[in-house]
Amino acid sequence: MSDYLPQELWLEILYWLTPKSLVICTSVCKQWKSLITDPSFISEHGSRQTNNDNQRLLVRLCRKSGSNFIESFSLRLDDEKLDLLSPFEFPFQELFANRCSKVVGICNGLVCLADCRGHHGCDLVLWNPSIRKYVVIPTPDKTFNRLGFGFDSKNNDFKIVILSRAKGPTRVGVYSFTQGYWKIYHVESPLFNLCWMSYDTPLFNPLWDFDMSSVFLNGVLHWVVWHTCYFILTFDVAEETFGELMLPKSLSETKYAKSSVISVLGGGPSLVTVESSVPLSSKQWFNIWVMNEYGDVGSWTKVFSYESGIAIGINCNLSRPLCFRNCGEVLLQNPSGEIIATDPVTEKEKSLGIKGDGFAFAGYQVESLVLLDKKTNVLSY
Repeated sequence: MSDYLPQELWLEILYWLTPKSLVICTSVCKQWKSLITDPSFISEHGSRQTNNDNQRLLVRLCRKSGSNFIESFSLRLDDEKLDLLSPFEFPFQELFANRCSKVVGICNGLVCLADCRGHHGCDLVLWNPSIRKYVVIPTPDKTFNRLGFGFDSKNNDFKIVILSRAKGPTRVGVYSFTQGYWKIYHVESPLFNLCWMSYDTPLFNPLWDFDMSSVFLNGVLHWVVWHTCYFILTFDVAEETFGELMLPKSLSETKYAKSSVISVLGGGPSLVTVESSVPLSSKQWFNIWVMNEYGDVGSWTKVFSYESGIAIGINCNLSRPLCFRNCGEVLLQNPSGEIIATDPVTEKEKSLGIKGDGFAFAGYQVESLVLLDKKTNVLSY
């Protein structure tokens, strides 16, 4: 093709091919392989995919098999029915000992995974399902209580962040994918307390690890934490500095660990928080708030309230919020494991024909070639 078309034209064609097709193209000739695996091509291709109007969602389902859970991931169009685009093979069943992994975050085509009890020292994984490559990253110790994953656009680097808080400064661990190692240091940050229910607690249910979740938005990681009130702890992944965002007054004054859990929720261009009842409360409910103007505390708006029956032991009879969609709908997983879409304005629900046995995840995903140009410690399957 390059003998008959100007280089600029066939290069433009390659930019719009899917990662799967481009991996195949690397076998055409040495020239194409050199071009497609070049970091500048990978960066430009990722930028084109990010600006693509055809939004996609990565959906994880877990199905119970005896005492184990079998995970499945798929890429779906962000349309009315979440039509299936591509199923992904999941190669980490043994690594996570047949327990459902925790999706720490999704960024520029990479998915960061950890064990549900990952803060006790298990491996983390950076995975690009589109090109079937991954990296296993051992955690530096067993003492952290917060996880986050984001992209440092200033230094063109993916970073995993872990936090622990005891007396004195906050202990921070930052893994730089470019440099390939952890940096551990202590830094001053806003005072905060850790999660209200420990993974060591016998009654802990991974369905309700909301307060351990993080969201990466505008170059910043966000966690809901508590000190004298609830607030959002932020971490700029490029500058590696802390900050804070205040919640709506009614949320910030919520009694810690008594009546509700407050967390951040992924999806869409806005910061979203979920206020939900604790797992063993008699009534099960949640409210969703959206910060319409990022950084403007006065722009918090409650967009959705949901209540569902009575809790039965630790198996909470409540739909679990998964993702706030760009169209304004909320994706939920109901108590039977089915994923449904709810319109906060009309309060109408619709079934999407997607079902698992709990532990579902949904988040916006951009396909990319990230990891294709890396050789050290990168594994294929």
